Amino acid sequence: MASRPGNVEVNDHHTEMVKKYIRFAQVQRREQVKELDQAVDEIKDTRIRDDENYSGDEVTELLDNLSATLKADLTRNLQRVSHSNVVLLRSIFAQAEASDLSMRVDTTSLEDEMLLSVAAKLEDESEKPSKVPEALPSVFDKAESMKSVAI
Repeated sequence: MASRPGNVEVNDHHTEMVKKYIRFAQVQRREQVKELDQAVDEIKDTRIRDDENYSGDEVTELLDNLSATLKADLTRNLQRVSHSNVVLLRSIFAQAEASDLSMRVDTTSLEDEMLLSVAAKLEDESEKPSKVPEALPSVFDKAESMKSVAI
Protein backbone atom coordinates (compact mmCIF):
# COMPACT_ATOMS: atom_id res chain seq x y z
CA MET A 1 0.00 0.00 0.00
CA ALA A 2 1.72 3.19 -1.18
CA SER A 3 1.19 6.24 0.94
CA ARG A 4 0.86 9.85 -0.09
CA PRO A 5 2.62 12.57 1.92
CA GLY A 6 0.31 13.72 4.69
CA ASN A 7 -1.82 10.57 4.46
CA VAL A 8 -2.50 9.39 8.00
CA GLU A 9 -4.28 6.14 7.14
CA VAL A 10 -2.38 3.03 8.17
CA ASN A 11 -3.48 -0.55 8.74
CA ASP A 12 -4.70 -1.79 12.14
CA HIS A 13 -1.37 -3.33 13.07
CA HIS A 14 0.51 -0.08 12.44
CA THR A 15 -2.17 1.90 14.27
CA GLU A 16 -1.55 -0.32 17.28
CA MET A 17 2.21 0.26 16.93
CA VAL A 18 1.56 4.02 16.92
CA LYS A 19 -0.55 3.66 20.06
CA LYS A 20 2.23 1.63 21.66
CA TYR A 21 4.66 4.45 20.88
CA ILE A 22 2.20 6.98 22.30
CA ARG A 23 1.99 5.00 25.55
CA PHE A 24 5.79 4.99 25.68
CA ALA A 25 5.81 8.76 25.15
CA GLN A 26 3.18 9.25 27.87
CA VAL A 27 5.35 7.39 30.39
CA GLN A 28 8.34 9.47 29.36
CA ARG A 29 6.32 12.69 29.67
CA ARG A 30 5.08 11.74 33.16
CA GLU A 31 8.66 11.05 34.22
CA GLN A 32 9.80 14.41 32.85
CA VAL A 33 7.05 16.25 34.73
CA LYS A 34 8.01 14.35 37.87
CA GLU A 35 11.63 15.48 37.42
CA LEU A 36 10.49 19.10 37.06
CA ASP A 37 8.39 18.79 40.22
CA GLN A 38 11.42 17.39 42.04
CA ALA A 39 13.55 20.33 40.89
CA VAL A 40 10.96 22.79 42.25
CA ASP A 41 10.70 20.83 45.51
CA GLU A 42 14.48 20.85 45.88
CA ILE A 43 14.61 24.64 45.52
CA LYS A 44 11.79 25.01 48.05
CA ASP A 45 13.41 22.58 50.52
CA THR A 46 16.93 23.97 50.29
CA ARG A 47 16.38 27.68 49.70
CA ILE A 48 13.07 28.68 51.30
CA ARG A 49 12.41 28.71 55.04
CA ASP A 50 9.01 29.31 56.62
CA ASP A 51 10.38 31.56 59.34
CA GLU A 52 12.15 34.02 57.04
CA ASN A 53 11.13 37.05 55.02
CA TYR A 54 12.73 37.58 51.65
CA SER A 55 13.64 40.77 49.87
CA GLY A 56 12.72 41.38 46.28
CA ASP A 57 16.33 40.68 45.25
CA GLU A 58 16.33 37.35 47.12
CA VAL A 59 13.05 36.31 45.51
CA THR A 60 14.43 37.32 42.11
CA GLU A 61 17.56 35.22 42.75
CA LEU A 62 15.43 32.22 43.80
CA LEU A 63 13.30 32.54 40.68
CA ASP A 64 16.35 32.96 38.46
CA ASN A 65 17.88 29.78 39.96
CA LEU A 66 14.62 27.92 39.47
CA SER A 67 14.35 29.17 35.90
CA ALA A 68 17.90 28.06 35.11
CA THR A 69 17.27 24.62 36.62
CA LEU A 70 13.98 24.17 34.74
CA LYS A 71 15.50 25.34 31.44
CA ALA A 72 18.39 22.90 31.81
CA ASP A 73 16.03 20.02 32.65
CA LEU A 74 13.64 20.92 29.85
CA THR A 75 16.47 21.18 27.32
CA ARG A 76 17.86 17.80 28.41
CA ASN A 77 14.40 16.18 28.23
CA LEU A 78 13.58 17.66 24.82
CA GLN A 79 16.95 16.46 23.51
CA ARG A 80 16.15 12.98 24.81
CA VAL A 81 12.77 13.04 23.02
CA SER A 82 14.49 14.15 19.80
CA HIS A 83 17.10 11.42 20.15
CA SER A 84 14.39 8.81 20.81
CA ASN A 85 12.59 9.92 17.65
CA VAL A 86 15.84 9.60 15.68
CA VAL A 87 16.24 6.04 16.99
CA LEU A 88 12.65 5.28 15.97
CA LEU A 89 13.09 6.76 12.49
CA ARG A 90 16.35 4.89 11.95
CA SER A 91 14.63 1.66 12.95
CA ILE A 92 11.77 2.28 10.52
CA PHE A 93 14.19 3.23 7.73
CA ALA A 94 16.29 0.12 8.37
CA GLN A 95 13.16 -2.04 8.03
CA ALA A 96 12.28 -0.24 4.80
CA GLU A 97 15.80 -0.65 3.41
CA ALA A 98 15.72 -4.35 4.24
CA SER A 99 12.69 -4.55 1.93
CA ASP A 100 14.36 -2.40 -0.74
CA LEU A 101 12.10 0.57 -0.01
CA SER A 102 12.96 4.22 -0.05
CA MET A 103 11.14 6.51 2.36
CA ARG A 104 10.79 10.27 2.66
CA VAL A 105 9.78 12.36 5.64
CA ASP A 106 7.60 15.39 4.99
CA THR A 107 8.70 17.60 7.88
CA THR A 108 6.13 20.23 6.93
CA SER A 109 3.41 17.82 8.03
CA LEU A 110 4.87 17.72 11.55
CA GLU A 111 3.14 21.02 12.38
CA ASP A 112 -0.08 20.35 10.46
CA GLU A 113 -2.88 21.01 12.98
CA MET A 114 -5.21 18.48 11.39
CA LEU A 115 -2.58 15.75 11.61
CA LEU A 116 -1.71 16.78 15.16
CA SER A 117 -5.37 16.50 16.13
CA VAL A 118 -5.41 12.98 14.66
CA ALA A 119 -2.37 12.18 16.82
CA ALA A 120 -4.14 13.62 19.87
CA LYS A 121 -7.17 11.42 19.13
CA LEU A 122 -4.88 8.39 18.85
CA GLU A 123 -3.35 9.32 22.18
CA ASP A 124 -6.82 9.35 23.75
CA GLU A 125 -7.51 5.95 22.20
CA SER A 126 -4.13 4.53 23.26
CA GLU A 127 -5.49 3.98 26.76
CA LYS A 128 -7.78 1.27 25.38
CA PRO A 129 -6.53 -2.32 25.14
CA SER A 130 -4.88 -3.46 21.96
CA LYS A 131 -7.13 -5.32 19.46
CA VAL A 132 -4.38 -6.59 17.17
CA PRO A 133 -1.88 -9.21 18.34
CA GLU A 134 1.78 -8.16 18.44
CA ALA A 135 2.87 -11.09 16.23
CA LEU A 136 1.34 -9.85 12.98
CA PRO A 137 3.82 -9.79 10.12
CA SER A 138 5.30 -6.48 9.10
CA VAL A 139 3.67 -4.69 6.20
CA PHE A 140 7.13 -4.70 4.62
CA ASP A 141 6.97 -8.51 4.38
CA LYS A 142 4.07 -8.06 1.97
CA ALA A 143 5.45 -5.03 0.17
CA GLU A 144 7.84 -6.66 -2.26
CA SER A 145 6.48 -4.64 -5.17
CA MET A 146 6.43 -1.28 -3.37
CA LYS A 147 9.54 0.82 -3.96
CA SER A 148 8.75 4.18 -2.32
CA VAL A 149 6.75 5.19 0.73
CA ALA A 150 6.32 8.70 2.13
CA ILE A 151 5.82 9.29 5.85
